[in-house]
Amino acid sequence: MSNSTELFTGTEDRIRVLTEILTHGPAVLGVTLVAHVDRATLAVLEVRSLPTLPAVIDQNDYFDDEAIHELSQVLHAVAIDCVPARTWDGVRNGPITGELITVVCRHGHPVITPTESQYFFGWRYSNHPTAAFHGDVFVVTPTGWANLLGDWGGTSPALTVSVPSRRYWDDL
Repeated sequence: MSNSTELFTGTEDRIRVLTEILTHGPAVLGVTLVAHVDRATLAVLEVRSLPTLPAVIDQNDYFDDEAIHELSQVLHAVAIDCVPARTWDGVRNGPITGELITVVCRHGHPVITPTESQYFFGWRYSNHPTAAFHGDVFVVTPTGWANLLGDWGGTSPALTVSVPSRRYWDDL
């Protein structure tokens, strides 16, 4: 029997897990983080990073099927790399014990765009041989965060954009 209940119960859970994922990083602009989160404890077990892909949308505002298929293959490899395979006892598959959370780190306002939405579609079937559901997709920017599956968001956590204390030409 699988447990498909909501992973998070409120804002505090989301902020705590999102902060931990960003700590594992690298939480930098242009990177997407995929975290394997334990469903029972909300512990972040593994984090993988990949370059954020631009959303490929056709003239009808639909995602390009080939691009989503390629993204799905990348996400499948990430899932296989960081989540144990589902066990088989001869009668049924073992339980789902984890969830895969996707965090897109980018500039701009913390609102969901096609860049984040494509990951939701890319996860379809990508996690199936693993003991984890594909979960929510978040965006984190220098001004805050938001998620795809709900109306959650806030100003913290946010990406830190480092500004050098000295400029190159100051030393000339």
